[in-house]
Amino acid sequence: MPDIQLPTMCPKCGGVITPGDIFCSHCGYALVAQPIHIGQQINIILISLLLPPFGLVYFFKYFKSENSSNKRIGYIAGVLTIVSTIFVTWTTIGVWQGIQQTFSQYPSLSY
Repeated sequence: MPDIQLPTMCPKCGGVITPGDIFCSHCGYALVAQPIHIGQQINIILISLLLPPFGLVYFFKYFKSENSSNKRIGYIAGVLTIVSTIFVTWTTIGVWQGIQQTFSQYPSLSY
């Protein structure tokens, strides 16, 4: 008796796909997690460091990925976002305290 494979369905659009497909031919959905290329990894790291809240987008996008390198990038984005947020907060508090000290030296300029 020949081995019969039933067609599988795309999880996004429900279109019929074959077992070897990487993308759905109907909607273009990636059926296999593609690794993130080095240029995009650098962009994710820079965004996580320089624009901390936006790094969370990449953390939530990639930390559940089936691809181990994508998962690693997701975790790196999360850690860098947390570290950068702490640094920005600490720096902002220091600047604000410096401004308050400057104003306290000049009572006529108080707010």
